[in-house]
Amino acid sequence: MKWQTKPGLSLILFLELVFLGAGIIFFRDSSKNTISGLTTAATIWASAGVGIAIGYGMYLIGITSTLLIILLLVSHHFPFFKTKYGKGRNKM
Repeated sequence: MKWQTKPGLSLILFLELVFLGAGIIFFRDSSKNTISGLTTAATIWASAGVGIAIGYGMYLIGITSTLLIILLLVSHHFPFFKTKYGKGRNKM
């Protein structure tokens, strides 16, 4: 079958992640118009991208992206970002 080639499997994975990501993102409280699940959906997309890169044999890109993803997910715990971009900032 033609869809079993690597680009075909990547396309199928992409389409599955579209539905999975859309199911994760939802409104938590409609009165406040808050949305939750964006970070989780983005992390799933990024993990799939790393998996595709590793599957194609691009190990350096996969490892580099993994380290960058971990840095970005952990960076909101750094004190510098908490005061500059977090809850302590002035609202306009």
